Amino acid sequence: MIAGIVLAAGSGVRYRAMTGRDKLTDPIPPPWPGHGTPVILAAIAAMTAALDRVVTIVRPDNQALIALLKERGLTYLTVQTDGLGLTLAAAVEQTPTKTGWMVTLGDMPFIQTGTIAALAARLTPTAIVAPFCGNRTGHPVGFGSAFGAELAALKGDHGGRALLKSHQPLLLTSDDSGTITDMDAVYGLTGK
Repeated sequence: MIAGIVLAAGSGVRYRAMTGRDKLTDPIPPPWPGHGTPVILAAIAAMTAALDRVVTIVRPDNQALIALLKERGLTYLTVQTDGLGLTLAAAVEQTPTKTGWMVTLGDMPFIQTGTIAALAARLTPTAIVAPFCGNRTGHPVGFGSAFGAELAALKGDHGGRALLKSHQPLLLTSDDSGTITDMDAVYGLTGK
């Protein structure tokens, strides 16, 4: 079994500064696919269509996001951490799996279900898999269960990038531009 993890515990500072709103609960703007759907729900929908078990990781103070997830009956965990690495570490510790984890970001609503399914089909307990699109490694990234201890030891704001650098991931060539397009790119906000 693969556990899907949607990381949604960031603060979205740039977007909030620009709009005064939360980018994960805001609707996708036209003409983007899924326009009108809250960003987080589109990201979760793609994962749940491809995987049996998906959990969204949120900050306990993001009450609007929690209310939206509760309203839809979606599984979530609250994690009070500082940085993407610690958030991912906490998520991995709280979602045991035999095969591994498929990890995506909550502000990436355009990933196609077929891409997630193709990655899941290649994920084994000893593999790391990721899509490769436009000369870039994208999301989601699958981490085999053998990497659980390394994921649980992550710190700071770099997520699983260190594992991608220190291990040889299996990169699946993809034409799914959703694997490299987040909401910051949609709004022209730079820097991660």
